[in-house]
Amino acid sequence: MAKKAAKRRPRSTTPAKKRPAKKTAKKPVDRVERALAAALKSHRGSKLTQTESRDLAWHQKQQHERIAREAYEAVPKGVFCAMAGRQQRTVDDQAEKYGLDVEGPDVDLFLFIKSAFDLISANAGSIRPNHVSFDIEEGDDVGALEYKLKLSKLQEEVTKLQQTNERLGIQIKHERGDTINRQDLRALLGWFSTRVEGFGQQLRRTSGGEEAQTTLNEFLEQLAAECREGVLQV
Repeated sequence: MAKKAAKRRPRSTTPAKKRPAKKTAKKPVDRVERALAAALKSHRGSKLTQTESRDLAWHQKQQHERIAREAYEAVPKGVFCAMAGRQQRTVDDQAEKYGLDVEGPDVDLFLFIKSAFDLISANAGSIRPNHVSFDIEEGDDVGALEYKLKLSKLQEEVTKLQQTNERLGIQIKHERGDTINRQDLRALLGWFSTRVEGFGQQLRRTSGGEEAQTTLNEFLEQLAAECREGVLQV
């Protein structure tokens, strides 16, 4: 007996949906490349956008800092001696004596400055402060320099003691009543100026002679009374 043929499903006439093609991820452009492109664009006379200007400024700053650091790390010995204002032999002798990093044909300023400040920190107790001065004569040995340093420190201490004594002397005089406060003095002078002005007006109103003498005597008596028990009593 013949088998029945399997029924075929009718093909769909609706077109199959195509899957969207995956977008190829763009490789991010390096900022240095953008800066170089902006530099080339500017060189050709084209106007830069704000982003391009920022990229170019950033790149120029990076280049400047790199070049400066490379220069600081390898200053020619001759240039360094010119900056120090010393002959190379003097520079080398002092560097060896005090342990400063200036060896070789080039000098690394970073190492030199660090070694110089390390030297200052290690000898801070014996280095003369900038505001203390004393004469150093050519040929002074270490002992003479130490003596002058101690002498200058003693002079500084004496100056401080003198200033302290002056302040204490003023304070004692004020406590004993031998001095007067500036504000109090200004108030008294203001009061006295007013009284003298009033006396002048009274004197102008007098007819002269005996009346003027009487006015003057009264004014002086009033001042004496104020000094004894009034405003001018200090």
